[in-house]
Amino acid sequence: MLDYLIHTYGRKCYVVASDYNFGILSAEWVKYLVHELGGEIVGCEYLDDKIHDFGSLIDRIVKVETDILFSLCVYPNHDDFFIQWNDRGLNMIPNATTICVAVNYRHLRLPPRTMENTYVTASFLEELKTPQAQEFVRKYRDRFDRETVPYMGMDTETAYSAVYIYKLACEMAGTTEVEAVLWRAERLVLTVPVAESACADVITTHPAACRVSAWMPTIR
Repeated sequence: MLDYLIHTYGRKCYVVASDYNFGILSAEWVKYLVHELGGEIVGCEYLDDKIHDFGSLIDRIVKVETDILFSLCVYPNHDDFFIQWNDRGLNMIPNATTICVAVNYRHLRLPPRTMENTYVTASFLEELKTPQAQEFVRKYRDRFDRETVPYMGMDTETAYSAVYIYKLACEMAGTTEVEAVLWRAERLVLTVPVAESACADVITTHPAACRVSAWMPTIR
């Protein structure tokens, strides 16, 4: 995803991340990957769970003329950043993320077009169109409605798959002894809900045509 964005939009990347271990460590990976792909980090800021006025931050991002925004924003107050970003008419700058769509489903919760031009890398999204994914969603939604589970993010699939990977590995190993189970698990070939998904699955997430491009791994 980053390789595509750098070659399509430009080299300069600005990172905004939540100010705790997930955001900080993930930002370090972004810095590393951007450098490896020939890009440049022109700014990196860590956001707490109290700020609501993001005007000065947005001004700084605009001032350095960034080509790509990479957002790793978790806290509820960070919704305001994306709303203010959209209100400033800055959606022509691509927003690269995982958490904003695949976990926090801001593409559905926030007003129309707020998350327009967002690029997501994730193991699973509820909107994924592969037959495996659609069958998984159908069975899951037969049990859990949207009031109970508003959105099936990537953790829905990874938790499900992890349980059954462990179960199958234990059965094949004939034991729950850790090293034996790990040895078996590392050698499993599975079909999971994201199997053989396309590299870029474009999904329409809102009647007002908020487009989100999702980069999905191919699992075989």
